[in-house]
Amino acid sequence: MNLGFLIDNETRREKNSSDGEPQREHTMRTQPNIIVTGTPGVGKTTHCETLAQNTGLRHLSINNIVKERGCHDGYDEDFKSWIVDEDKVSTFILLEYEANGLVATGFNRG
Repeated sequence: MNLGFLIDNETRREKNSSDGEPQREHTMRTQPNIIVTGTPGVGKTTHCETLAQNTGLRHLSINNIVKERGCHDGYDEDFKSWIVDEDKVSTFILLEYEANGLVATGFNRG
C-alpha cells in the first residue's frame, strides 16, 4: 500500500481589509487535517472512512469535490482521471469546510 499523509496545523483564510485588499488571517486548528493519497484501488477511501469513524473527524472525498464542484480542467482519457485544479479544490475546502478536523481521500494527478 502506497499512502502519503499530510497534517497541517494552521488554517489560512483571506478576508478583505478596509481598502479592499485581501489579508491573510491565521487561526490555529483545534483538530488535524489528514490527507491520504495513493494509487487507485489501494483502500484510501476505506481507510479514511474508518479513521474518521474512530476519531470523530469528517471524511471528505476530494474526488467528489472535483467532480461535483467542477474543480478540474477536464478528464484525461489516458489516465482515466480528472485533471484536478488544486487551487479550486483548496479554496473550496477552506471556504466550505473551514479545513478543521478533516480526513480527506486524495486524488490522482493527471
